[in-house]
Amino acid sequence: MRKTIGLALLAALAAEVQAETMKQRVDRLVGERCRIFDPDCNDPNFMGIAVGVIKNGVRYQFYYGETKHGNGQKPQYNTLFAIGSTTKIFTATVLALFSHRGWVHIPEPSGPDPIPATKLKDVTTVPIATARQAITLLDLATHHSGLDREAGSASEFQTGSYAGDMQALMAKLNFCHSVDFPCVAPIPYSEDDQYSDYAFAVLARVLSKVWSGGAPATVNQMFQDEIFFEMNMNHTGDKASLTDASCVIGSCDYADYGQCSYQAECNGTFSRLAAVGYLPNNVRDPNEGSDDNVKAGSGTMWSTIDDMTTFLGYSMGLGYPGFHSEMLAIVPDIFALRDDEMALAWRRRYLNSGRFTRAKGGDLASFNAWIAFIEGGDAGVVVLSNSGDYSTGALAERILREL
Repeated sequence: MRKTIGLALLAALAAEVQAETMKQRVDRLVGERCRIFDPDCNDPNFMGIAVGVIKNGVRYQFYYGETKHGNGQKPQYNTLFAIGSTTKIFTATVLALFSHRGWVHIPEPSGPDPIPATKLKDVTTVPIATARQAITLLDLATHHSGLDREAGSASEFQTGSYAGDMQALMAKLNFCHSVDFPCVAPIPYSEDDQYSDYAFAVLARVLSKVWSGGAPATVNQMFQDEIFFEMNMNHTGDKASLTDASCVIGSCDYADYGQCSYQAECNGTFSRLAAVGYLPNNVRDPNEGSDDNVKAGSGTMWSTIDDMTTFLGYSMGLGYPGFHSEMLAIVPDIFALRDDEMALAWRRRYLNSGRFTRAKGGDLASFNAWIAFIEGGDAGVVVLSNSGDYSTGALAERILREL
């Protein structure tokens, strides 16, 4: 018994030393920039960042700066950050999951497809116009749909409800062939992709309809049930699901696109846990972490470093306790590359002659997010920031180089 206790103590001490070594390394790589460590430097872009690292199956989390300029509060494990386009990795995960179940079919990008591919017209109430080639789910997931980058003008799809927004979006798609709203034909897989928030918004809507059997459902409800609950990601979702009710003045259902009113003690935002981003003049961006319903599957989720590091571990194929076997079974499907650069919502980059996979999101005015890991390796990193001009990607790459 004493020997067992002694070994456990030695293991704990070794882990503590290892954690401290990792902290020193990340501290050095973050760098003692005044905007992080010195609140008196009068930097108008003062911000906070949270860093999650996984190395050899061990996870670490570190925090710097402030959640809001001048409040003296470092980010914590449950501080909410807007994650922008990193939302797309959730949509891609659901696509892989539903394909695994046989609910949808993902065709190969080239050659004859022996099984009829699921077309948008099969699962939406508004079919894609027959005057143009049908768009497949794979086209949407790999940015080869030919659809525009953005999902229309801000006012075009703002109907006051999620269902109304999505109906307006799908109706717009039905006129892709018109002179007023021309669409590029789906891009051949031999050509470069065309990044599209619009495509992922449509993909998420299609998947939510498959998930609900056509009944009314939101993308966030699908994410909550299929991903966040399974991974114990309790602080990930849209604003409506994460709002601290005591922060809202009057009523606010987030169908108003950023026009809610908040209590001052909540940092002027929807939750006391939210890290507040800034424009260059140190004024909060009123559109921070957009409430744009139509883009629910492409860029409007919020999360924490704790939850995103959990998702990082999942993406690296680590079987953390509690992960459902079905979720682990689809990891290879998510990263089955369809061309030289694309792995569904993830992208490939090269580092020290090695290859890594990453996803990023951000808004130059208010926030930045990055998640990446070495392919086939034992290292990964997540960086979340409440300032859009801080290069989370550069920091993540620096950490990966040293790991």
